[in-house]
Amino acid sequence: MTSKSSSWTEKSNSQLATALRRKWVIGLCALCSFLYFPIGLVVVLVGARGRYISVAEYPFLRLDAVMVNAAASWIGTTSFYCMLTIGLAMVLAIEGYRYLYKKEMIDFYEATPEKRSKRFWRIFLNGILIHSVTLIAGMILSLIVAGGFGIFRKALYLETAYNFIELTILFIGIYSLCILGAIVSGNVIIAILSGLFLISVEFVFRVVWTMCKSQYFATYYSRSLFGSFFTSPVYNYLCGRTGMADNKVYRISRLIEHIGDSWKYNINTIIIAVIAIAIAYFAYKKRKNEFAGQSFVFRIAQWIVKISVAVIGGIFTGACLDLITNGAVAVMFMGVVIAVLVLCLVLEIVFNQDFKALFKNFWIMPVCAVAAIAVILGFRFDVTGYELYTPDPSKVESCAIYEEYSDYTYYDRDLDIITSEDYFCDNMRLGNVEAVRKVGFTGQERRSQYFRKYVGLNPAKPDTYDESYYQGYEKILLYRMKNGKEVYRRISIPYTINETLMDEITSDQAYRDVLFQKDEVLMDKIVSDADNYRLSYSTGMDQLEGDGSLIKGFYDVYYKDLETYKYSLAVKSKPTGYVNISPFIYDYGKNRNYNQSFIVFPEYTDTVKYLKDNGVYLDTPIRKEYIDQIYITHDMENKGTEGEESTYETMDHTYTDSKQIDEIMNNIAFNGLNYEWFRNEKLDYKYTVTIFLDHSKKSYYGAGPYYTDFWKDSVPAFVIQDLS
Repeated sequence: MTSKSSSWTEKSNSQLATALRRKWVIGLCALCSFLYFPIGLVVVLVGARGRYISVAEYPFLRLDAVMVNAAASWIGTTSFYCMLTIGLAMVLAIEGYRYLYKKEMIDFYEATPEKRSKRFWRIFLNGILIHSVTLIAGMILSLIVAGGFGIFRKALYLETAYNFIELTILFIGIYSLCILGAIVSGNVIIAILSGLFLISVEFVFRVVWTMCKSQYFATYYSRSLFGSFFTSPVYNYLCGRTGMADNKVYRISRLIEHIGDSWKYNINTIIIAVIAIAIAYFAYKKRKNEFAGQSFVFRIAQWIVKISVAVIGGIFTGACLDLITNGAVAVMFMGVVIAVLVLCLVLEIVFNQDFKALFKNFWIMPVCAVAAIAVILGFRFDVTGYELYTPDPSKVESCAIYEEYSDYTYYDRDLDIITSEDYFCDNMRLGNVEAVRKVGFTGQERRSQYFRKYVGLNPAKPDTYDESYYQGYEKILLYRMKNGKEVYRRISIPYTINETLMDEITSDQAYRDVLFQKDEVLMDKIVSDADNYRLSYSTGMDQLEGDGSLIKGFYDVYYKDLETYKYSLAVKSKPTGYVNISPFIYDYGKNRNYNQSFIVFPEYTDTVKYLKDNGVYLDTPIRKEYIDQIYITHDMENKGTEGEESTYETMDHTYTDSKQIDEIMNNIAFNGLNYEWFRNEKLDYKYTVTIFLDHSKKSYYGAGPYYTDFWKDSVPAFVIQDLS
């Protein structure tokens, strides 16, 4: 026991002695932690309270929720201290091993009885200790400050504790990479550049790679901006960085969700740190003291940096020139060669600290230039077949077809809004892989053809555009592979797509129930709180309202009618309006913020009957008894003879006859018409219908006037005759 106690005391004294020799670094870490956590939190909370007072007329905002969310956003898992953590990790790494850059300091340390390996790990652990202690101190002070503002939440304490774990893991990841950079370098400047290189090289590469994909591939799509990273602790920290505060409610369940989303990324950072520090330790053992003061201690490190920077710089330059010059090959070639040449020359001067070394290792230049040009040409000619790639159906588990930005609002089971893309990707699992693959390939082919003809390199002039270029549905296609991978493509489904094929996909219950969010748990929550909700029927020009008692019955008939939903119905039918379910008063603290719309087609007979029976259905976009007159204009094009420009003429007519008004109202579309598989060509935009209301009456949305269009091929004969 005495031996173990003595050993622990010796190690503690060693760490303390090491820390005392690094006073300015300790001071810097303590200052950053103090200014950000307790001082910064005071500023944030005072500001949050002030903003609450300025908008206190909104009853659904509660001061305690506002203050807790403000505190969590500053000191919880969404804090910005990660930026300071990155900087401090670099400082502690380079400062800890700075003695390796001066022969006098090396001789001093080598003269001590301490082994080199022990010295390496002592400095390594001391940096982690300094950062951790100052971070904990700042966080504890911030929680005391929060208590001074009346914030006592177990959830906040837990999230702050977990944020400490994540920030520590981030620190160790950056710290280990910067130590590796410091070990392979011969002076402070190169050590800083090496650290920045190791932290950012993959990020820069992926930025350039993603730029090339989006520039050359019409069907490229990725949910994350630059894809997944393998060597970036910063990326791993930011992934799943949602926290528990979302300006609505604050719950421990959100921390559990966050841990579930982020743990694998934290494991990745730990793996990166272990690999980096293992390589750094190996290099430290092999490092020769006579290299102190030079640029790189190991030639292979110099080559890796030079080749990486030159090739990435060449690819970036070539892609930019391709974009600027619309694919001028000669200019691209010349630009790549010049960029690689300049980068190699500058790096060689920096590495050797001598202008005379300008052309040293010249052989690397042509190799890098050829590699960069080969990559650019590979993208230009799609040598991998990326654009039209479709996976083997036998290797696909399920699929999804969705709109990137849907007009519908989706909620999780806590009644918090989630993005439509997150909802579709998590829930839409189409089993008819072969039908999806056929539609997907058609959409990929169409998008590829039109992209290369009108958008990509050497595009056609706008006046030569084929009208069908605009006639398609822009969608995202997702294949979930059985091996766990996900394949995304951006597609453009033409209006001429086979309806039978589309019906196979859209009539699938897995498609319908997700598109219209048939979630029994969610619906039960709304029904149980129906007294605080209302059900309304809207056309964008008029609206009828009912109370929450109608919601359950509506759900029953609507989702029963939804069994008839399919692509051909959505394309051919003329919807009559929307049913909207919303709270009387929004109260985020009580999860009372559900606001959902449901489009109503005339084929939904049970739904229409239910709405009519309960007095919340409009037969026309505006109640006819409200209308005073209807004014219609018709824009006509008079095509000129050869060599002459076309002229345009507008005819107009006002209708006051009740029978004519009735027929017009039965053939116009309602306002806000936009739904899944809607086509603009369903409307006749040559006629503009303006509805004026009786001065003594006004609809739900006011006195008007209201503007709309006729359905295609539904213009009454008398209107055509009057406006010919």
